[in-house]
Amino acid sequence: MVAGRVLLFALCDSRSPVRWDYHVSMGGTPRVVLSRPGWRLDYADEQSVQDGKLCFASPSADSSSSASEPTAEIHWRRGDLSSWLADRRASAPTATTMPVLGVVAHVFRRPHDGLHTIVALWELDDRVFEFRARVVDLDAFAVLLDSLRRIEESEWLSALPPDVVKPADHEAIVTAMLRAVTVPPGFEPNTIKGVGLVKDRYQFGVLVAGTVACTWFQRWSQARRRGDSAGMQEAIDAMSTAKDWPVLREMAKKGAYPEVLKRFAEAMPSGHWHGRTLEGDVNSGLGCPALGVPLTDETS
Repeated sequence: MVAGRVLLFALCDSRSPVRWDYHVSMGGTPRVVLSRPGWRLDYADEQSVQDGKLCFASPSADSSSSASEPTAEIHWRRGDLSSWLADRRASAPTATTMPVLGVVAHVFRRPHDGLHTIVALWELDDRVFEFRARVVDLDAFAVLLDSLRRIEESEWLSALPPDVVKPADHEAIVTAMLRAVTVPPGFEPNTIKGVGLVKDRYQFGVLVAGTVACTWFQRWSQARRRGDSAGMQEAIDAMSTAKDWPVLREMAKKGAYPEVLKRFAEAMPSGHWHGRTLEGDVNSGLGCPALGVPLTDETS
């Protein structure tokens, strides 16, 4: 079994609904659309040019859909298909094959009362695709799988819902999200990662607010190691304003990242988090290494 991957069998959490045909984007890789009428996109995010995911719900589901409603998602990534197949065989031994987009998909089913979680894995243009859905049976899954279509990038970009930030809009949205945010001296907005990626607006807010916050935490940590009390206090004062950042207020309506960030900021004067040194939890809790602003001694 590939370590950590079996958990990916779980389906995405529900997000704010937008109705549209289902699309997949990835830098330099195929764009794919699920052309089933009425399916609702709940979440869209590219983590890098190599991988990402989108999640969507059935036409019968409302914005508070439960486990009794059909849902589905698709992931794309670089990597070795064989390792993912071995992982899926370990967690869902019932297997078959189905055609998809001119290739053969390996399909795995986890039996359950009511709806079943079914997963299809295949390779397309040097990417591993994974489509999984919670549906009544294999026939229903086959209908969805057969509805996947490849489309051109321009068509895909024009179909994106309002809640998704397009690459062409990154600069303007970064500028807007940084309004009323206390940024560190010399901070350059172009250092924010994610250029060229399609991001859900909430996740784009994580990039913007998280990069600013991690930079302040990094400055605070470095000042503490130097014994620079003035530098520490500057960072503490700056992060005490985080509760008023408009971008975090917007994000708080959809997720917990702003609350976690603010609680870390409140812990800066003590430098500890539940009996531990604050840096480690900030590093993992805010995803600072992935944002390019690691805090720990080993990576900073």
